Parts: sequence; structure tokens; C-alpha cells
Amino acid sequence: MSLAAVGAVAVIAIACTSGGSSKSPVAAGATGAPSATRSSSPSAGGFSIGEIKRLPGGTAVPTDVRTLMSAICTDGRLVVRTDRESIVGQMDCAQMVPAEFLNRFLNKPVAISYTNQRLRIETASEGTLELTVTNAAVGAGNASP
Repeated sequence: MSLAAVGAVAVIAIACTSGGSSKSPVAAGATGAPSATRSSSPSAGGFSIGEIKRLPGGTAVPTDVRTLMSAICTDGRLVVRTDRESIVGQMDCAQMVPAEFLNRFLNKPVAISYTNQRLRIETASEGTLELTVTNAAVGAGNASP
């Protein structure tokens, strides 16, 4: 798989300290509600688990984060496991990021959000990983791939 193809598959954005916004994309929509929330509206179809706030100057402050345990795609089914819950969705497994990218996020504190068929996994130090996933949903405990 070429580097260009990998770039088309996932967006790996190393945490930066410049730019006009001091909020991470995950935190941008937060309105003071608990940081582990699921959309109550079926039409909204999104959720956020955890939050990584960016202070002025770009300092990352994780709040209510999860530890990423694994992300496995098998037979068109993506299972992302954290230390608290699992996220399951449909994905073209040929589009899964290579293990060397994913390994940068494993066993690290993460915030996860899903909106408009984009599953974002963000760390304070390693950046953001985005995957195209349909029908993602949060469940408690371990979901086997």
C-alpha cells in the first residue's frame, strides 16, 4: 500500500500547537454535558466518548478519557475496544490503517467521537486517527471482532 493510499484511508494529524482554535475537534461541540455522551436523536447518529481539551497555547488536557485496547476490522466489521466499552461499526477492511499507525494509539488515553460516518480517535500526544465507518454504535464491555 502506497503512502498516498494510506493518506486517503486515514488522516493522521500530529497534535499541533498552532492555529486559530484552542479546542480540539472532539471538544468543539461540547456544551458542558458529560464528556461521555451518546446522541439521543436517531437522526443525529453521533456520539462522543471522553474529551481532550486544548488550552491556549495548545496544551492538551485529557478529561474522562479511555485507554485504547484494540481496533480490529474483520469481514467488514470494525471493533474498537477501550478499557470501558466497545464501538462496533461497518467498514471496508481494505481501508483499515496499517498496524504501525494504529500501534501509536494503543494503550494510550483517547477520546473517541463519531459523526457523519467518521470515527475519530484522538490522543493528547499522538494526534488523531480518522476512519470511515457506517452504523457505529457504543456498547458496554468487550465485543469480539
